[in-house]
Amino acid sequence: MFFKVSKISRPQVPQAFQRLRLFSLLDDAASRTITWISANAGAGKTLLMASYLDARCLSCLWYRLDERDADTATFFHYLRDAACQAKFPQAEGLPLLTAEYVGSEVIFAQNFFTQLFVGAPRPCTLVFDNYQDLSDDAPLHTILNTALQELPPDIRVFILSRMAPPAGLSRWQANQRMCVIDSSVLSLDREETAGLLALRPELELDNDLIDFIHNKTQGWAVGVVLLSEHFSQKNALLENSGADSDELVFDYFASELFER
Repeated sequence: MFFKVSKISRPQVPQAFQRLRLFSLLDDAASRTITWISANAGAGKTLLMASYLDARCLSCLWYRLDERDADTATFFHYLRDAACQAKFPQAEGLPLLTAEYVGSEVIFAQNFFTQLFVGAPRPCTLVFDNYQDLSDDAPLHTILNTALQELPPDIRVFILSRMAPPAGLSRWQANQRMCVIDSSVLSLDREETAGLLALRPELELDNDLIDFIHNKTQGWAVGVVLLSEHFSQKNALLENSGADSDELVFDYFASELFER
C-alpha cells in the first residue's frame, strides 16, 4: 500500500522557498501542452513543481515513474488509481489494460486519455516525475508520445527528468508545443540562494556568507541545503570550507547511487 500511495501522491511542501522567477517562466509556458523540466539530482525539480502547483492552486494528477512502468498495464492501473484518488468524475469508468488490448496499446491509450479528464476540475495538470527511470526500450515512451495528443487544450503536462527530452518527443518542441527548462535555468541565482538560506534562522547571514555558499554550490539547490544544515555559524563554515563541504557533496551522490 505504501508503494501505491507514494507513487501517485503529490509531494507536500510545508516550507518551500517560492521561486518567483521560475513561477513566471512556468506561467509563460501555459500555452504549450508539455513543459519539460530537466536537471541533475538535487536541483529542486520536484520542489519547484509542487510549490508552483500550490502557489497557483492547480488541481493535479501526480505520477512518479519507475522501472515498474516498463509494464504498460501497471502504468494505466496506477494512473486510474490516481484519478480515483483525485475524485475525477470518469475515474471509475476508466478501463484497465487487460489481455484483450495486447497489440493495440496505443489505441487504448488514446481512448484512456480522451476519457481521463472529462468533467475534471479546471485548470488541471498532469505531472510525470522521475521520467529518467523509464528504461530506454520501455513501450511507454511511444504510447505517451501519441496519447498526449488526445488531451484537451486546457490540460498542462509537466515532465520532470534528469535527462533531456528523448528523440521521440522532439517534434513537440519543434512544433512549439513543448517548453524545456533545463539546469542552466533551474540553478539558483544569488538572490534565490539568499532566500533559501533565510529559511534557516539560526544562520548568521551576511553578504560574505551568502556569497561564499552561492559560489561554493554554483546554484545547486541541494548543495545550499546541505551546507546550511551542516554549518550553523559563519566562522565554522569558513574554517571548514574545503574538505568537509566537498565530502557532503560526495556523500549525497554516493547515497543516490547506492539507493538506485
